[in-house]
Formats: sequence, structure tokens, C-alpha cells
Amino acid sequence: MQTMQPETLIANHPKLFHAADARAWPSIQAHGLLPTSAILDRYGAPGEVMEAALSGIRRRTIVVESTDGHTAVVRDQAPLKFLDRVLTSDTTVQEYLDLLNGRCYFWATKERLDRIVNGRLYRRTPQVILTIDTRSLVEKYGHVVELSPYNSGSAHVPNAPQRGRGTFLPVHEYDYEDWRRRRGKASEAVVEVTVPGPVPDILAHIIDVHVIDGQGTKN
Repeated sequence: MQTMQPETLIANHPKLFHAADARAWPSIQAHGLLPTSAILDRYGAPGEVMEAALSGIRRRTIVVESTDGHTAVVRDQAPLKFLDRVLTSDTTVQEYLDLLNGRCYFWATKERLDRIVNGRLYRRTPQVILTIDTRSLVEKYGHVVELSPYNSGSAHVPNAPQRGRGTFLPVHEYDYEDWRRRRGKASEAVVEVTVPGPVPDILAHIIDVHVIDGQGTKN
């Protein structure tokens, strides 16, 4: 197995991308990028909201308001329709959901970003798109960064790739060459770059910000 080095990740993916509901941009500016569990904790979400968001697959988008007037939007997990069929035997549904809810996500290519932004679920929703400098992010968070070879939050078909505790791997454990061979090109060897926990200083790593208004127009 030929594992990946941080410099390989940076060279093949010099920019990373994050898409969020546009209503959440002021919150991101104020508090940084937060995983779902941290969002709900910071915003003091009621117990029933926490339960609906974290215990089981989220069936609806949840919007929470803070006392300082900021809005956070926790998207639903509708694409996990067949999660129970594609989990590895060592992982329960709740264990996998805990993994998903505890990290921040970045798409490794603009092509992957565009699939989400222009997909059926989100193309009519105003979204803020953050372009991230990979080197900057890795220099700060490289010791915890974990990679995924596919969209970890999507199991919309019963034959989706298996996933579980081993879905997210540290850079130095990621079998880059194997995934490069499977996908046919280096740019597709990594799909998601994730940071377990929050990225409170996300503004320091942003190259560009633009908003898509839900009608296909960038601002």
C-alpha cells in the first residue's frame, strides 16, 4: 500500500470547497465552521431538537437561531436512505451518524462541489460557497485531517459503497495509489477532506466566497 503524503494532497487538490446554506454565512463568520453536534451545542438547541438532529438519520433540515441573531442550518440526511444496507459489520447506524455529525467537510474537487450545488436537493436553495487554500488548512489541521474516497453522507442506492469506522482515514494511512488506479486519475483519488471537530478560524483559510442565489446566479 502506497499511502498519501500531505504534499501530494496539496499538489493534487490545491483548493478545497465547502457549500452551506447562505443563511449560515454570518454564523460562519462569527463562529467558524462547526460540525452539526457543535452547532447545536453552541446555539443551545432544545433537547428534542438535539434528539431529532443527532439520534438517527435526520429526516428534515433544522434551522436554529442564536441569542446574537445568527442563524445556523443543519441539513437533512435524506441521501442516507439505504445506510443500514451498506454499513460494515463492525459499525452501527448510530456510530456512523456520530462520525458524520462530528466533523467539517470539504470537497476535494470543484466537480464534486458542483454535483451537490446543482443537485436536485439544493439547486433551488441560496448557498454560500467557500474556496479554501489546502496548504493553509493542512498546515493548521493536518494532524487531524481525515480523507474519504466517496461522499460519506450519501447512500441513496442499496449498492452504494460500504462504509463504517474505516471510511475516514488520516492522510498518512490513506491508500492514495489504490484509489487513483480505481478512479483513473489523481484528482478523483480523494473525494472528501474532513476535519473532526470545529474549524473556528476558517476565515483565515478562505481564498474566495460567493453566493449562489438558487437561480443559478453567482454574487
